[in-house]
Order: sequence, then structure tokens, then C-alpha cells
Amino acid sequence: MQGLFGVDGPLYKACLLVYQLIILNLLWVAGSLPVLTIGSSTTALFYALDKLISNKNISGIDLGKAFWKSFRQNLKQATAAWLLLLGAVLLVLLNLENMHLLASSTLVKYLTALQLVVLAELAVVSLYAFPLLARYQMGLFDCLRTALFIGNRHFLTTLTAFVLIFAVYRLILWNLAFAIIGAAGAAYLIAYLTKSKFALYT
Repeated sequence: MQGLFGVDGPLYKACLLVYQLIILNLLWVAGSLPVLTIGSSTTALFYALDKLISNKNISGIDLGKAFWKSFRQNLKQATAAWLLLLGAVLLVLLNLENMHLLASSTLVKYLTALQLVVLAELAVVSLYAFPLLARYQMGLFDCLRTALFIGNRHFLTTLTAFVLIFAVYRLILWNLAFAIIGAAGAAYLIAYLTKSKFALYT
């Protein structure tokens, strides 16, 4: 029993991880409040999670310091990535909304399919772009291009990540109490999944 409930036991470590994810989730919400800084806040979240995953002594990590350090360092780059991706998604959604204005039903069908493909690829890029910015120093378009490449190259990992995001979303809908860990919990799973994939290209 001492092994289970001791400071080196799995129960203590699990509770500590949940506590740290709650802290990171609150930090992410605070950093995202201006909306324009969601990209920087998300990058900072992945930076702190990478520290958490890589460090065996998770109790010795200053998550707040790691989060705000990355937030400041990546503010311009991550904000530009977020606004670019958001603008592209809104443009595609606007196109889909007005697709009925086209006279040709055949053209509508093909253009709708094309827009959906673009929307899916934007989702893939969004999934990988901010973890990449958190881990590496790279230009904005290099980051987006790399995110697109890795996301499609490792399709099963990408699909698994989206399934996990959906599962977390459903969990929150089932019980709103899970929202206190929602974003950080989903990001933790994504960071854990993508860490080994990023290592292949370093």
C-alpha cells in the first residue's frame, strides 16, 4: 500500500499530473482571453507540456515560468500563424456558405469537395503548427509547410489525435467539470503522440 500511496507511487503521480494539467489549462485560458493571442497561448501550452513529458521529476517543473517564457518568445510568430489559419478557415467557410449562388450544380459539387479538402488540411496544419513552434526555431511558412508534411506523412497519428480531441470534447459535454482540464488534457495527448514523430526530423 505504501508503494501505491507514496510520493513515488502511481496514484500520487497521477494526481500530480492532473493538478498540473489543471494549472496549465487555467494558464492557457488566461493567455487566450484576448482571442488574438490564442496561438501564442497554445504554443506556450505545448512548450510547458513538452517540459512535463520530458522531465521524469515532474514535481520540480515551474510550469508558470515555462508557459509565460514561451508565450513572450513566440508572441509574434504564433499570433501570425493563428490569424493566418483562422482567416483561411473563415474564408473557406464563407465559400461553402455561398456555394449555392453558383448556377452549375456540377461545379458546386466539385468546388464543395475541394473546399472540404482544404478545410481538412487547414485542420491538420493547425494540429501540428503550434507544437512545432513550441519545440523549434523556424520561420512562419517553414512551420506551416512542415506541419502540413508531417500531418499527412503520419496520417494514423493525425487521425488518432483528432479522435482524442473529439473524445475530450464529448467528455466535456457529458460533464462540464472536465472543462477545467479540457484544453491541457487534449494538448497533453497530442504532445505525447507527436513527440516521437518530430524526433524523426531532427
